[in-house]
Amino acid sequence: MSKIEELYKLKDILHKVDYKTLCGILDTYLPRIPISIKDFKNERFELNKNVGEGSNLLFRARILNSDISYKTLSEISYITEKDKNLIKDYGRVNKPGESMFYASSDILTACVETFSKGENMKRFLAKGNLVLVVGVWKIKKPMSFAQLVSPESHYEEFIKDFEFSQNKVSIESVRKYNSWLKNALNDDEQFKILEFFSEEFAKTNIKNGNDYMITNYYKDRVLNRNSRYKLAEKLDGIWYQSVVSSYQETNVAIPPNVVDEKLEFLWADTFWCVHDKHSKRISLNSMQQRAHLGDIDILNWK
Repeated sequence: MSKIEELYKLKDILHKVDYKTLCGILDTYLPRIPISIKDFKNERFELNKNVGEGSNLLFRARILNSDISYKTLSEISYITEKDKNLIKDYGRVNKPGESMFYASSDILTACVETFSKGENMKRFLAKGNLVLVVGVWKIKKPMSFAQLVSPESHYEEFIKDFEFSQNKVSIESVRKYNSWLKNALNDDEQFKILEFFSEEFAKTNIKNGNDYMITNYYKDRVLNRNSRYKLAEKLDGIWYQSVVSSYQETNVAIPPNVVDEKLEFLWADTFWCVHDKHSKRISLNSMQQRAHLGDIDILNWK
C-alpha cells in the first residue's frame, strides 16, 4: 500500500484515536511535509478589493444572538488567553484550549462562513435571515503563509445551493493553479500529500471536532508546533480558499500573537444577512451601525 493510500485510510480512524496517537502515526508517515509558501507583500490592492482605498483588509464575522450588540473587541476577535478554557473542541486549525484568528478577504464570505454548517445553517434557513457583527482588520506588514491546494472535488460544493458569489474563479483556473503548484513542488507524491491535507481543509461534512484533527496536524507542522519536526521557515498563518464561495475568496487562519503584531483593528459594522428562498440568493444589508475601539477593549457604537 502506498503512502498516499495509508494517509487516506487515516480518515476512517479519526473517531477511534486521540490527537497524540494520530500525530505519532503521521510523524512516521511524513518526515517531510509539503509546503507552498505565499509571500504576501502587503502592496496596495494586493487582495484585489476595491474597499479600503488600497489597504488590504480582513473580515471576521460573528452572529448576534440578542438585541444588544457586542461591547468589547475580545467578543468579535480571537478568544483571549483568559478565556481559552472555553474552547472545548477542535476547530479547523485549533485544538481544545487553543485560540486562532479566522478571517476572510471578503465581507460576505466571512458572514456565510459563520452559518455554513450545523445548527447555524438550520437556523438561517428556517428564519431566512441573521444579524451579524463584522470586524474589519487592516494588514500592516508583509506576511508569509502556508498556502493550500484548491481541491477540484469541492468546487461548487456549497455554492450550488446558494447564490452570492461573482464566479470570477472558474474550474479551469482552479485546475491551472493546481497544475502550477504541482510543477513548483516538482514532486508528484508531495503534491498528492498537500492535496490530501487541502481536501481535509475543504470538507464540510463535519460530524464532530475529531474531523479536524488532520488539519490541526498540518497546522502544527507548518507553524512549528510539532515536537518532533521543525521548519527553517517562520510562517504567520495558513492561506486557503473558501469552499463556501466556491474558491472565489480567501480565508486565513492566524495565531493571536501574529494578529497583535501584523494586523490593526479598524472598526466593526452590523449587517442583516438575508436568504431569498426562491432565487437562493444571499444578500448583505448594512444596519448603519459602526463601532470604533475606545478605551481598554471597549467598542463604541454610533
